[in-house]
Amino acid sequence: MYPVGIRVFNFSSLGLFSYAASYRWSPGWQPAATCLHQEEVPREDCGCGYHSCKSFNYLCAKVEYGGLKLHYIYALIEMRGKIVVQEHGYRAQFARVTHIVACQNILAHLLGTRMANDLEREASDFLKVPLISTRESGKILRQSADWFK
Repeated sequence: MYPVGIRVFNFSSLGLFSYAASYRWSPGWQPAATCLHQEEVPREDCGCGYHSCKSFNYLCAKVEYGGLKLHYIYALIEMRGKIVVQEHGYRAQFARVTHIVACQNILAHLLGTRMANDLEREASDFLKVPLISTRESGKILRQSADWFK
């Protein structure tokens, strides 16, 4: 088992995109992250690498609900290679989405329950990963925290 973090994505008919960057994610392991400084990734003194948070609550507090909020998808990502541990999250050399998190409490409020479930199912089908509850995601994140001990 590899360590796991949670992150937010923009999802639409064009695919799954990083929330804060224009990187398009595909099913499976992503290519090695790159750095503008063309050095080892991730570096301690840089923001390079695949980002994720340690907790769902922290991630939700940090996400800005702007114009693309209707397309937000929360997902667990598994990380491998070099991993930098930070106070509230991780940056990794390699990552892949392992689960889409069903956030009916957030998306249902924004879209209505049926549309929220449809959007999450579409993302789950696109990536060929399971759709899980926020409770299940919390359990996986807590277990993953032990990986770093």
